[in-house]
Amino acid sequence: MNISLNLDKDLLDQALEMYPDKTKKEIVEIGLQELIRVSKRKELGQLFGSQKNLNLPRRAHRKNYHET
Repeated sequence: MNISLNLDKDLLDQALEMYPDKTKKEIVEIGLQELIRVSKRKELGQLFGSQKNLNLPRRAHRKNYHET
């Protein structure tokens, strides 16, 4: 898909210095992927502990585990 973007030149130059083997297109794609990854991580973090009434299965206790 072709799209026209107005990007901060200094920001793009800094990214290109950090990743000299990447194209401008690849730099933008990496940035988008990182934004999505961080957003998903935040969503997952918000779910942690949100199921207060969750019934987890009990583990079976083996009384004579070490005895043979």
